[in-house]
Amino acid sequence: MFGRSRWAPAVGAILVSLTLASCASTGAETEQRKSSVQVPQYLKALPFSKRREAVESTRIDRKILPIAPCALHKPKTASDITGLPNQRIAPGDKINECTLRVWREMETFSRDWVFDITVGAKWAPKDRQESKLVRTSDGRFYQQAMIVGEHKTRQCSYLLPITAHRAIELDVNSSVYIVNEKREKEFKSHNCEFGKKYLKAVAPLFFDPPMRDEHPREPTLLLGTQSPCEAMSWAVNNLKPVITPVRATEMVRHDPADCTLEDSGEDFSRQKRAAVEFTVSSPPSETSPDENYSSITFAGRPGFLHEDPRNGTCELSVPYLKQPHGIQGDLGPLTQNISVTTQSCDRSREFAKIVLDRAAS
Repeated sequence: MFGRSRWAPAVGAILVSLTLASCASTGAETEQRKSSVQVPQYLKALPFSKRREAVESTRIDRKILPIAPCALHKPKTASDITGLPNQRIAPGDKINECTLRVWREMETFSRDWVFDITVGAKWAPKDRQESKLVRTSDGRFYQQAMIVGEHKTRQCSYLLPITAHRAIELDVNSSVYIVNEKREKEFKSHNCEFGKKYLKAVAPLFFDPPMRDEHPREPTLLLGTQSPCEAMSWAVNNLKPVITPVRATEMVRHDPADCTLEDSGEDFSRQKRAAVEFTVSSPPSETSPDENYSSITFAGRPGFLHEDPRNGTCELSVPYLKQPHGIQGDLGPLTQNISVTTQSCDRSREFAKIVLDRAAS
């Protein structure tokens, strides 16, 4: 059982020395001693601006990405709570997300509720003050409510912090749109009520989450056991900066499923030199929204190239597996994909080969 202690930052013993030399140690050395987290080599080679960012990225890759978001759901419980019999569970747009939808077809409209789980949602200490504390028999969660939509309905989310800046989040809402404002508000007034009931049922899983490789459950997304930063040192060493002169280069993790190398200039403007993203979507070979997309076969995988003339970038996206497992989403089959972006399509091809090789190793 993880318990809350498993998520607590590991802190090494602080050694007190009476020598003058130790008193003169730098803040970086002190911070390094305080953390017992061993940063893996692929992250050590990247330009994080502070050591704690590398440590946090290590926790994302080792503790967050291996968690299986879809195994945190309980479809039957959601149906029991809402009274809606039909169920569909599928990954979200990112590999750290999973959506459970329950519904019933009605004569005039479909009634549904959507339970979204995100593993590694952004979390900040100030969020505690802006949230309502919710207690379950397993521990404490933080509830956040938002007013959304044309008819100003209430949407609730519940967060369990698992690192200093990341949380497991349960978001509860209904996608039903009802023209009558009074009926829609009455219908969606159950968002927080159903959310709290469902939270109590899944809370034990949040504190002792199933891992992708330990508790396989459809849909299984083994790409989530890899880090999107694994090959980024190649980009640091082989791709030219996109700003001249460069004031600073930094590694950014917007999300557990992505990794971005950014350059900033003397005017503090920022541009993306390279990015890797692990997504779940319709097969890339079926994507062609405009004339800037072209179909390709890359490393034996059907995918696409997307040239963005406005930003001067080129994105290459292909399935992780040559023969991807079919995952059924609401709008058709889904695949787990690797997407890389650089300043040219030739460079994106080079980088994508490195990323695929590292992900498969």
